[in-house]
Amino acid sequence: MENRIRIHCFGDSVTEGMAMDGHHIAEYGKHSYPSHLLTMLTDQGYAVEVKNYGHGGEMVADIAARCGAFACYTSEEIVIPADNEWVSLGQRHWENGKAVGTKLWLASGETPEEDACVYFTQMSHDTNPVFIDGIEYEMKVEKPLNFIRRKNPDGKETVIPRGALLFTGNHRAGDVHIVYAGINDHGGLTLKRFLRSMQGCMAVNGGRCIILGATHALWEKWNDVPGETPDDKYEVYRRACMQAFGVHFIDLYDEFSRHGVDIALAQGCFADLSEEQLTQMRQKLAQHILPAEFVYDKQSEGNVHLSSEGYRVVASLVQERMKRLGYI
Repeated sequence: MENRIRIHCFGDSVTEGMAMDGHHIAEYGKHSYPSHLLTMLTDQGYAVEVKNYGHGGEMVADIAARCGAFACYTSEEIVIPADNEWVSLGQRHWENGKAVGTKLWLASGETPEEDACVYFTQMSHDTNPVFIDGIEYEMKVEKPLNFIRRKNPDGKETVIPRGALLFTGNHRAGDVHIVYAGINDHGGLTLKRFLRSMQGCMAVNGGRCIILGATHALWEKWNDVPGETPDDKYEVYRRACMQAFGVHFIDLYDEFSRHGVDIALAQGCFADLSEEQLTQMRQKLAQHILPAEFVYDKQSEGNVHLSSEGYRVVASLVQERMKRLGYI
């Protein structure tokens, strides 16, 4: 039987491919970046299996939990009645710049105060089933809440104690993990916790991982990034990621601005655009502004959600880095 390289792409709506044909899947000929990656590698003769584990709206803690980077724990006792009715895990909300409110937390901080509450926006094959103390449970979403119950009820009340550890169904690591996270955390995230969370994601499968930095300046919202100017803050973020992840880090903020147009042209995109239009695109990218041509609706200049052409650029950069790392 042919050995296939299993590539698992974790992230939020950018990985999911919001508004793209075939969003939330990795399928040959579709338009999310995992789909483009699958198409490129397949066309080059590689035997690959690519999974799109992007869930729109999820924060770093949620993505790290699905990736299996850290154990989740219950912040209070949860009682599932004998009739196995669904039990709410609480609603996430913001207090003093921090997300709180759910009964499920991720031990991603060095202290409990630095941990983050977890809310899953979808329950697909990379989340369910979940396991607590060796018992199988299932979860569901009825926005804005997560619910839990026994997978195989025994007709008895189940008491999940405070501090019980919960593991998601993604306990089987892929050969290569690609992780893109941080867009939805706003000011509640810190550079320190971002680095720690992504390092946890890398450790899940022995470090065979690529960390994608955002195309926009999300680090400007983090309160522990020093610097008097945006460029100063970017340099702190960039150096911290380079030190933490080395060649496993792709700085999309930089790579997209310098190479986006040329990569897209090499992939057969924008053949109908004039040199003047291409020059205007390059000028915008030099200012770290995503031109409308790279945005999902071809209108919302600067939007983080990309067009098919934008996702081709991301997939090309990932493919090149996978070759450099010897993953393919």
